[in-house]
Amino acid sequence: MQLRSNHLGNRGATLIEVMVAVTITSIGLLGMAGLMTASAKVNHGALEHTQASIAAQSLVDSMHINPIALQAGAYDGRYEESSSAGFDCRTQACAPVQAARYDRARFTAMLGASLPQAHANVQCNAAVPTSDGMCRLQIDWSQHAQMSGAESGTLQTLVWLFVP
Repeated sequence: MQLRSNHLGNRGATLIEVMVAVTITSIGLLGMAGLMTASAKVNHGALEHTQASIAAQSLVDSMHINPIALQAGAYDGRYEESSSAGFDCRTQACAPVQAARYDRARFTAMLGASLPQAHANVQCNAAVPTSDGMCRLQIDWSQHAQMSGAESGTLQTLVWLFVP
């Protein structure tokens, strides 16, 4: 008994089969590129939230070690990018209110260096004898859609309620 081989089925892939395979592979690669873009956006947003948290923790620590200025309300108010202490409390002795100005300027510089269009607001009830001593720190910044090339950004906010 002799087996015959069908030579017609062994000729290889046709042009249509190759084009279908290339199309399917291309669609898969485009999907992967979209996934990578979305992942980069999420990672960038997480980085900005981490930077805001680090800056906030730095200011909270400064407020904790300077209760005199805290009681005087020296940390309260809006933190703008242009604020400057005019002196360095690391190299010279500072009064508590001067140290608070230095802390504010350092905090503002941290925000400006790591977050786009950032500003913050601090409101403490420490000066009111009947309050619970709670402070509220709010940091706002614009998270730009860097991957899509959009000019406008999404407003991001970090709010901390704490007792210094």
